[in-house]
Amino acid sequence: KNVLLSVAGLIKLKGHHLIIQALKKIREQGINNAELWIVGEGPYKKKLQELATNLGLSHNVKFLGGIEREKLPKIYSHADVFVLANFQEITPAVSEALACGTPVVVMECGTRKFIIPNEEYGLVSKKFDVEDLANKIMLLLKNSSLRQRIAQNGRKRIIRKFSISIYADHLYKAITAKK
Repeated sequence: KNVLLSVAGLIKLKGHHLIIQALKKIREQGINNAELWIVGEGPYKKKLQELATNLGLSHNVKFLGGIEREKLPKIYSHADVFVLANFQEITPAVSEALACGTPVVVMECGTRKFIIPNEEYGLVSKKFDVEDLANKIMLLLKNSSLRQRIAQNGRKRIIRKFSISIYADHLYKAITAKK
């Protein structure tokens, strides 16, 4: 089983519908064991379920509901690829996935370069381009060495740049700086 994971509230701007459409393309390209796990709740859930059904993916898209934060690392670790198709910005879930060693594919959006400055840390699809999103996901699913390299690079970057100790150090320096 190739597990794609998306963690976000179920509202349109989070782009889950684009990921479901990409999953259809991935399965059409012969990766028949690919499935999508969606963590989150929200008003768009019924529309997403209908889309999955209409595309013949109702058995391949799993709606896991809201999950307690302390249980998320285990879910991230079970995923082969984390996917974000948010229209506006990179969410904390991307950093969480990378910290857990899960490679990511994100759609181009605001703040993306802050977390994923280049494709050594995660793959980036063109905005609203389902074909490109599917291709980036398939690239990782088919290439285990690339998947592993991106996962390792992403994890190292998150730990090096965004760990609690780094933030605490920056905060301490800001508080104690002379004016």
